[in-house]
Amino acid sequence: MEHPILPLRDAPALLDEAAVWFSGHWGIPAAEYRESMEQCLRRKSPVPQWYMVRDGGLPERMYTAPALSPAIRP
Repeated sequence: MEHPILPLRDAPALLDEAAVWFSGHWGIPAAEYRESMEQCLRRKSPVPQWYMVRDGGLPERMYTAPALSPAIRP
């Protein structure tokens, strides 16, 4: 089964869902993720891009670029 990798800039409607997922997974407030993701969309972020992996239309895993966040692992 293929799991498409979606750059947030290609799927900005997923921003809130992604922020909530990261918050629940890592225990950092969703507002912090939301701010970083909004900056990414405006291209004014230290994180150049956020990526999401989708499985059957529901979020399976969502990660930032591994080279930028080596502590984030599946």
